[in-house]
Amino acid sequence: MATSRRTLSTDSGTTGTGSDRARLSSIAERDRLAAAGPLGDPDLPRKVVDRIDGIADLFRTKVAQPLERSVRALVLALLSAIVGTAAVVVLLVGAFRLASALLAPNEWIVHAVLGVLFVTLGVGVFWRKAASGP
Repeated sequence: MATSRRTLSTDSGTTGTGSDRARLSSIAERDRLAAAGPLGDPDLPRKVVDRIDGIADLFRTKVAQPLERSVRALVLALLSAIVGTAAVVVLLVGAFRLASALLAPNEWIVHAVLGVLFVTLGVGVFWRKAASGP
Protein backbone atom coordinates (compact mmCIF):
# COMPACT_ATOMS: atom_id res chain seq x y z
CA MET A 1 0.00 0.00 0.00
CA ALA A 2 1.26 3.28 -0.96
CA THR A 3 0.58 6.37 1.02
CA SER A 4 -0.02 9.50 -0.89
CA ARG A 5 0.90 12.91 0.21
CA ARG A 6 -1.42 15.80 -0.44
CA THR A 7 -0.05 19.21 -1.00
CA LEU A 8 -1.91 22.43 -1.13
CA SER A 9 -1.69 23.97 -4.50
CA THR A 10 -3.18 26.94 -6.25
CA ASP A 11 -3.65 27.66 -9.89
CA SER A 12 -0.34 29.49 -10.09
CA GLY A 13 1.57 26.51 -8.88
CA THR A 14 2.64 27.83 -5.45
CA THR A 15 1.84 25.81 -2.42
CA GLY A 16 -0.95 26.98 -0.15
CA THR A 17 -0.48 30.73 0.50
CA GLY A 18 -3.88 32.02 -0.73
CA SER A 19 -6.09 29.41 0.84
CA ASP A 20 -4.12 29.50 4.10
CA ARG A 21 -4.62 33.24 4.39
CA ALA A 22 -8.34 32.92 3.69
CA ARG A 23 -8.64 30.18 6.25
CA LEU A 24 -6.65 32.18 8.85
CA SER A 25 -8.71 35.33 8.26
CA SER A 26 -11.94 33.35 8.63
CA ILE A 27 -10.60 31.87 11.90
CA ALA A 28 -9.65 35.34 13.12
CA GLU A 29 -13.10 36.66 12.21
CA ARG A 30 -14.75 33.75 14.01
CA ASP A 31 -12.57 34.40 17.10
CA ARG A 32 -13.40 38.12 17.02
CA LEU A 33 -17.12 37.38 16.85
CA ALA A 34 -16.83 34.80 19.62
CA ALA A 35 -15.05 37.35 21.82
CA ALA A 36 -17.73 39.93 21.03
CA GLY A 37 -20.40 37.94 22.78
CA PRO A 38 -23.60 36.26 21.71
CA LEU A 39 -24.97 39.24 19.80
CA GLY A 40 -21.83 39.90 17.80
CA ASP A 41 -21.16 43.53 18.73
CA PRO A 42 -18.02 44.10 20.81
CA ASP A 43 -19.31 47.52 21.95
CA LEU A 44 -22.69 46.18 23.08
CA PRO A 45 -21.94 46.11 26.85
CA ARG A 46 -20.69 49.71 26.74
CA LYS A 47 -23.72 50.82 24.73
CA VAL A 48 -26.13 49.10 27.14
CA VAL A 49 -24.43 50.65 30.18
CA ASP A 50 -24.46 54.09 28.54
CA ARG A 51 -28.16 53.71 27.73
CA ILE A 52 -29.03 52.67 31.29
CA ASP A 53 -26.94 55.55 32.64
CA GLY A 54 -28.79 57.97 30.35
CA ILE A 55 -32.16 56.70 31.54
CA ALA A 56 -31.05 57.02 35.17
CA ASP A 57 -29.87 60.61 34.56
CA LEU A 58 -33.15 61.46 32.83
CA PHE A 59 -35.12 60.03 35.76
CA ARG A 60 -32.98 61.98 38.21
CA THR A 61 -33.46 65.31 36.41
CA LYS A 62 -37.16 64.90 35.61
CA VAL A 63 -38.46 63.15 38.74
CA ALA A 64 -36.06 62.88 41.65
CA GLN A 65 -34.68 66.44 41.76
CA PRO A 66 -38.09 68.21 41.52
CA LEU A 67 -39.49 65.82 44.12
CA GLU A 68 -36.54 66.51 46.40
CA ARG A 69 -37.06 70.29 46.08
CA SER A 70 -40.78 69.92 46.83
CA VAL A 71 -40.16 67.81 49.90
CA ARG A 72 -37.53 70.26 51.17
CA ALA A 73 -39.97 73.16 50.70
CA LEU A 74 -42.72 71.23 52.49
CA VAL A 75 -40.44 70.39 55.42
CA LEU A 76 -39.27 74.01 55.67
CA ALA A 77 -42.86 75.30 55.60
CA LEU A 78 -43.94 72.80 58.25
CA LEU A 79 -40.99 73.66 60.47
CA SER A 80 -41.68 77.39 60.03
CA ALA A 81 -45.34 76.89 60.96
CA ILE A 82 -44.43 74.96 64.10
CA VAL A 83 -41.83 77.49 65.23
CA GLY A 84 -44.14 80.40 64.35
CA THR A 85 -47.01 78.92 66.34
CA ALA A 86 -44.76 78.37 69.34
CA ALA A 87 -43.49 81.95 69.11
CA VAL A 88 -47.03 83.38 68.95
CA VAL A 89 -48.10 81.33 71.98
CA VAL A 90 -45.04 82.42 73.98
CA LEU A 91 -45.67 86.08 73.06
CA LEU A 92 -49.36 85.89 74.03
CA VAL A 93 -48.57 84.25 77.36
CA GLY A 94 -45.85 86.84 78.01
CA ALA A 95 -48.16 89.74 77.14
CA PHE A 96 -50.90 88.30 79.37
CA ARG A 97 -48.52 87.93 82.32
CA LEU A 98 -47.08 91.41 81.79
CA ALA A 99 -50.55 92.95 81.71
CA SER A 100 -51.57 90.96 84.79
CA ALA A 101 -48.47 92.17 86.65
CA LEU A 102 -49.09 95.80 85.69
CA LEU A 103 -52.77 95.69 86.67
CA ALA A 104 -52.35 93.52 89.77
CA PRO A 105 -55.37 94.76 91.76
CA ASN A 106 -57.66 94.77 88.68
CA GLU A 107 -56.60 91.53 87.06
CA TRP A 108 -60.13 90.88 85.81
CA ILE A 109 -59.66 93.63 83.16
CA VAL A 110 -56.90 91.64 81.47
CA HIS A 111 -59.07 88.52 81.43
CA ALA A 112 -62.03 90.46 80.00
CA VAL A 113 -59.94 92.07 77.24
CA LEU A 114 -58.39 88.77 76.27
CA GLY A 115 -61.81 87.08 76.28
CA VAL A 116 -63.31 89.77 74.06
CA LEU A 117 -60.34 89.46 71.69
CA PHE A 118 -60.71 85.69 71.34
CA VAL A 119 -64.51 85.85 70.97
CA THR A 120 -64.11 88.47 68.23
CA LEU A 121 -61.57 86.30 66.40
CA GLY A 122 -63.83 83.25 66.70
CA VAL A 123 -66.90 85.09 65.36
CA GLY A 124 -64.84 86.42 62.44
CA VAL A 125 -63.66 82.93 61.53
CA PHE A 126 -67.21 81.57 61.87
CA TRP A 127 -68.65 84.25 59.55
CA ARG A 128 -65.90 83.68 56.99
CA LYS A 129 -66.67 79.96 57.03
CA ALA A 130 -70.43 80.58 56.76
CA ALA A 131 -69.92 83.00 53.84
CA SER A 132 -67.86 80.49 51.85
CA GLY A 133 -70.67 77.91 51.97
CA PRO A 134 -70.96 74.37 53.27
